[in-house]
Amino acid sequence: MAALAIGLLILWRTAFIESHWDEDAGMAIGWLLSKGWRLYSDVFSHHMPLDYIPSWAISCLFGPSQALCRAFMIGGWALLCCGLWRLEKTPAILFTLLSSLWLTYWMGQMLLVENLWAGFAVLLLALASSPAAKIKAAGAGALLGALLCSSLTCGPVFLLLLFEFLRQPGWRKFFRQFAAGFAGWMFVFLAWSWSHADLGLWYTDAVRFNNFSYAFFSGLKPGEAGGGLMLQALAKNIGYFASTLSWNNLEQYFEGILRLAWLGWIAWTAAQKRWREAAWWAALALALRLRVEHFLYTPPFHGAPFFLAGTWLLSRALVLVWDGLRARAKTMAWAWAWAWAWAAACAVLLAATLVPTALATASLSAYDRDGGGDSAIVDAIKKATGPEDAIAVLPMYPKLYIESGRVPATPSVFYLPWQAAWPEQHERTLAALRDCSPKIVVIYDTKIWGVPWSEYGADIEAWLRENYRSVGNFKDAQLWVRRDRLTLSQ
Repeated sequence: MAALAIGLLILWRTAFIESHWDEDAGMAIGWLLSKGWRLYSDVFSHHMPLDYIPSWAISCLFGPSQALCRAFMIGGWALLCCGLWRLEKTPAILFTLLSSLWLTYWMGQMLLVENLWAGFAVLLLALASSPAAKIKAAGAGALLGALLCSSLTCGPVFLLLLFEFLRQPGWRKFFRQFAAGFAGWMFVFLAWSWSHADLGLWYTDAVRFNNFSYAFFSGLKPGEAGGGLMLQALAKNIGYFASTLSWNNLEQYFEGILRLAWLGWIAWTAAQKRWREAAWWAALALALRLRVEHFLYTPPFHGAPFFLAGTWLLSRALVLVWDGLRARAKTMAWAWAWAWAWAAACAVLLAATLVPTALATASLSAYDRDGGGDSAIVDAIKKATGPEDAIAVLPMYPKLYIESGRVPATPSVFYLPWQAAWPEQHERTLAALRDCSPKIVVIYDTKIWGVPWSEYGADIEAWLRENYRSVGNFKDAQLWVRRDRLTLSQ
C-alpha cells in the first residue's frame, strides 16, 4: 500500500501536463459516439472499436475530459499493480515503484490503446507463471479476448500467450473456464460494437485501409502489410537489441536497462537448457515490439507493451536474485554482504534511469503553456457559429472540436496523408465539405511524416480559396470563413 501510495502521488503530479494528437483524437471520437455517431460510417477510424470504449464511457457519464481520461489510466495502472500483488508479492512492489517513475517516458499515463493492452499483456504474463485456478482461468480468457480486440498487431502476442497457457497441464484442465471468460468478453465487446459501430465497414477501414494506404506510408508494400510488418520489425529489432550496451545518452541507458532485462531472462532460461521457453521469450519480445517508431525523436508510446513487460521481467529478475542471495545467507554469513551489495548496486543503476524520465516530464511543460492561442481560436469559433453548427479542423487538431463543442463537418476528426491517398476517404471528405459547407474551417499547415499540407491538402486548399476567405491566423492556424458570412471582426 505504501508503494502504491507513492506511485499514485508521482503519477498524479505528472499525468496532467501534456496533450497529444492521438489521445485527443480518441477522446473526440469517443465524444461523438456518445452523441449517437457510429464508428466507421459516421466517423472514420482505422483502429479497433476497443480503442474508443473508455472515452465513450467517460463522455457518456461526465462529458469529454482529458483529466478524467488520465485519471482513468492512473486507476487502471493501480488495478494492474493490485492484480500483480495478488499473484506475486515482492515483484509487484518493485514493479509499482519502477513503473510509476517510468511511465512518463513512454507516455504511459495517456489514454492510448497501446497503454491499455500493455497492461493486459503484463497481467497475462503474471497469470501464466502462477498456479492455475478456475477464477484465474476465466479472468485469463477475458484478458486474452481484450488483448485480441485491442489492435490488429496484437495477433502474435495473443497466439504466444494462448500457447503458453495451453501448454501447461494445470491450465489445460480449466479450459472450460478459460473459454467461458473469452466468450464472455467477446459477447460484451461485440454487443457494444454492434450498437456503436458499423461492423460492415470494419474490414474496409480497419483492415484494408491499414493493409494498403497506411502500409505504404509505413514503408511497407501495399497489400503485404502482414508479412512486411513482421520482416520490418525483425530487422529493426535485431539492430535494437544489438545496440543494447551502446549508451550514448540517458534515454538509451534507460531503454538499455529494459533490453538487458529481456536478454538476461532469455539467457537465463537458455542456460538452464529450457530452449523452447527461451525461444518463446525471444518471440514475445519481437511480438511486443511489432510497432516501432518511425522517427528518432518520436515519443515511444508504441513501445509501451515492450517497456511495461520489460519492467515486470526486471522486477521479477531482481527479486529472484535477491531471494537466492538471502537463501545462501542462511548457511553462509558472508552472503548477506553480497545481498546488500547487490541491492545497493541495483539502486544506483536504476536511479540513473530517473534522469531521462525527469527530462521527459520537464520537456512536456511547453504543452502546458497555451499562451492564449487555443482559447482565442475557440472563442472565435463560438462567436461565429452556434452549438448546432459543424466546423472543419484540418488536418489534425481534434481537441478544438471538444473545446468548442462543435462537431466535425467531415467524416473524421483528422485528415492525414494516408487518408488523402485512400480514394474512399478522400472523396468522402471533399463531398462532406461541399455538402455541409461549414461556416468555419481551421487549417493547421502541418507536415505529417515528412509530407507537407500543400501536397496532401492541395485540393481542399483550392476549394477553400474559391469558396472561403481567410480572416486571420491563430497560433499557427489559419481561420477561413464562408464568403457569404461576415468576417469575425465585423
